[in-house]
Amino acid sequence: MIEYALVFTLGALLAGLVWLILLPAFWRRAVRITTDRLEQQLPISPEDIFAARDRIRAAHAVAMARIEQEAKQTRAALAAAKAEIGERLKAESALHDALAAERRRVAAFETDLAALRVEAEASAARLADLAAQRDEARATIAALEGQRETLASRLDAAIDLAESRRLALDEARLQAERAREAHQEEARRAALLRQDLQARQAELREFERRLGGLDTGAALARFRGGEETYRSEIPRPGDRRTG
Repeated sequence: MIEYALVFTLGALLAGLVWLILLPAFWRRAVRITTDRLEQQLPISPEDIFAARDRIRAAHAVAMARIEQEAKQTRAALAAAKAEIGERLKAESALHDALAAERRRVAAFETDLAALRVEAEASAARLADLAAQRDEARATIAALEGQRETLASRLDAAIDLAESRRLALDEARLQAERAREAHQEEARRAALLRQDLQARQAELREFERRLGGLDTGAALARFRGGEETYRSEIPRPGDRRTG
């Protein structure tokens, strides 16, 4: 639209310039035609000639004034058109600058978009790796869950075995305690028997001393026979009779 206005204005200015250039030729032709007509209509008296000359001069002055006015208007229009063209050229230059800046901004935006696309592809690759790691972690967790269940069952079995062993150990301790008490009872009875035996041996020595010069052979035989009978009646340490 701006180009059409500029072309129209330039055409009008060129037409005005052509009119100014061709105006003298038209003026000379008009003068010649007018002169011919005046000569054809030449009055007889000099007053009529002078009057006709004055009329022609006045008409010529009016025409020249009108032409000068039109020339001034044409020059003013040409100056205004030049100023408008300058303004439009400045606006076009500013528009070109703005267009160049917009193109640079678009280029920077495209560069950023390419970088974002590369980053998006890298992010997608990282997401794929993370998904693979997640699946692997899930598989590992499932395997660990299975191992945990197996270990839990083994632990329960071990606890049951430990409990049974603890019960067996308690039973063994109880039996050992009973055996120890029986052994202490046997030791006590053996000590009593040893004390009794020592007392009997002391009595025997006392009897032997008293017998002295008596028939020691028969007395000893009778006494030893009684000792053997007594020993056979005494329970041995290995015998578990409570007597």
